[in-house]
Amino acid sequence: MRCIKAGIVRLVTIMMGSCLIISCSDNSTKPAGKSDEMAKVSTDSAQAASQALPVNENDAVEKFNQYIEFHNEGLIGLSKELNEYFKKEGKAELVNKNGEYTSGEQYKRWENIKKFINQPPVFAQLDEAAVALVAIAEQLDDLLAAAREYYKAKDYAGDNYVKGQELHSKILNYSQKYQLAYAKFDLTLKNREAANRSVEMAQAKKEGNELTYNRILVSILMDKILAELENQKVSARNVTSTDLTKIKPLYEELNLAQKALKEASKVKKVPKNKDLINEHYSKGFVETTAKFKAAVVDLIERVETNKPLNAAELRVINVTPANGTPELLIDLRKESIKEYNHSI
Repeated sequence: MRCIKAGIVRLVTIMMGSCLIISCSDNSTKPAGKSDEMAKVSTDSAQAASQALPVNENDAVEKFNQYIEFHNEGLIGLSKELNEYFKKEGKAELVNKNGEYTSGEQYKRWENIKKFINQPPVFAQLDEAAVALVAIAEQLDDLLAAAREYYKAKDYAGDNYVKGQELHSKILNYSQKYQLAYAKFDLTLKNREAANRSVEMAQAKKEGNELTYNRILVSILMDKILAELENQKVSARNVTSTDLTKIKPLYEELNLAQKALKEASKVKKVPKNKDLINEHYSKGFVETTAKFKAAVVDLIERVETNKPLNAAELRVINVTPANGTPELLIDLRKESIKEYNHSI
């Protein structure tokens, strides 16, 4: 575990686009039951805010950051593997005998995760959600590993897919349970992250730390823009139908905050903050947020000029997102989160 600077909370990597779990029951890309879980967990947002991490409590910050690392590294990786399995072996009850799921690897830190969940301080809702999720996610990871070995060894040639079908049925079952458990954990984690951001921003403002304040503000505004696009169900295929009513004002706020961030990153000393985050550490984050801002401009222009993507651009959208698309914004946001967390 790398050292995390005291009082600085990392960011949760968004799980959108190609990282979303493929539902087993239909062609939807939203986790089954997520709307019900969202309604349930959102009612606890006020309680999460009241339990936000005091930024001067190093143990609380360290434990929360470990949860974020587990989400960003373990859960996103596992969800990608699950997607890859379904692409190869299908989502129907009967396994696809023309596919061979052979790539990927297991998550290596399950034992560490189970240990730190029980370490103080107690995060009641988050710890409870994590215990339920880990029990399911580890089993699913083991099943996917067994399926990989089965197809790598071409054991299906000897048993006519008997074991392959058995593994497939179990993976379908556990994937449904995983999606429900992940939905609760993810929303609980993000509720607490939002509350933590508010605490950090208030402290940064009190200390005159414009760099930290604007780093968080820019992050919030980027997420709001993506949330609005997601609410409108906008993608590269229908991007020209985007309603810009809320996007434009958010862009104006982002533009001002990103400019302030860029100026603050040039300051070599941060008042009352011994954990200096200066231009050297913030450079990557500032640059990626500038790219995100420019990409929003491209999206607005694409919508206003009614310029849909052509067939060639759509064919490679998941590999090479075109300018002015939500897919590119998602990629840039993920990049900015990596830079943000790397600077801590």
